[in-house]
Amino acid sequence: QGIFAALFLVYYDSYLHIGDKVPHLLLIAMVAQFCSQPFWAWVVGRIGKHRTWAWGWIINSLVLLPVMLVSPGPGAFLPSLFLTAIYCFSNGVSSVAPFSLLADVADYEVLKRRVDRAGNYYALLLFMAKMTGSVGGFVFVFLGAVFGYQIAEGSVNTEAANWGMVVSFAVLPSLFQILAVPLIWNFPLVRRRHKIIRKRLDQRPHRLREDVAT
Repeated sequence: QGIFAALFLVYYDSYLHIGDKVPHLLLIAMVAQFCSQPFWAWVVGRIGKHRTWAWGWIINSLVLLPVMLVSPGPGAFLPSLFLTAIYCFSNGVSSVAPFSLLADVADYEVLKRRVDRAGNYYALLLFMAKMTGSVGGFVFVFLGAVFGYQIAEGSVNTEAANWGMVVSFAVLPSLFQILAVPLIWNFPLVRRRHKIIRKRLDQRPHRLREDVAT
């Protein structure tokens, strides 16, 4: 998502030439992601946290690929509006499943080591989110250094430079997410195991009282 966010304005303004429509795209992006939260929370309740996360990222990755087929010009607005809405709706899973799953990891830590490091885990997750977001800035520099893409007003980019922009915006984010899906899909802390963890944690105060009584 860091690459997508970093190249969003440049892609729609410099490449597709619909810079005046960017506010509309941003509005639909925020509305779609906001409205997706209850949906993804419902899916988590149906199929579990890690599978929801995996399916969400699969859908999110596939949605970006049709962006490559959108041709520059005024006609790019409606397809871009639709694809942005679907992309941001599917990306809403990133605001639900990972944080929910992290709570399960914190419970496991409490069970195994009797230490609650939930704050540390959430801080690490947010730090990693910022770090991955910075990758977008690197890709932006990479576009100019390797492909020679120019964003100055009136500049004309070569076919190779335009190809680099399209691949960077539509393919790289999808590729990185798809590579992470197997790790998410096979995450060992599934719902059944977490129920066992919670049961043992809930029994711990009762056992402690029994030990004190004896």
